[in-house]
Amino acid sequence: MVRFIKNYSLSLVLAALFLLSWLFHGLTGWKAYSADQLEHGGTPTLWGDTGFVWPFLEGTLENWQSEFLQLLSMVVLTAWLIHKALNRATRRTGWKRRSMR
Repeated sequence: MVRFIKNYSLSLVLAALFLLSWLFHGLTGWKAYSADQLEHGGTPTLWGDTGFVWPFLEGTLENWQSEFLQLLSMVVLTAWLIHKALNRATRRTGWKRRSMR
């Protein structure tokens, strides 16, 4: 068990931070949702057509969509720009990469 924690400590910490932030997102969202429902004479419900689960999932998926789009663009642009710069540097200096065989 100790070896597992050492080997996967970064993943475990990031997963715990994700779950905690998602929990707090849900709790604060529920508080805002229930206050809004009570202000308009409604009853706050978790499930159903007008339940809290739908705005919660919508907000979560919108956030994930923007994060994945940002990550994808960073990976693609970084790979393209680094490969382009590496190609220019090898042509200028005459350096050739050795085979890994």
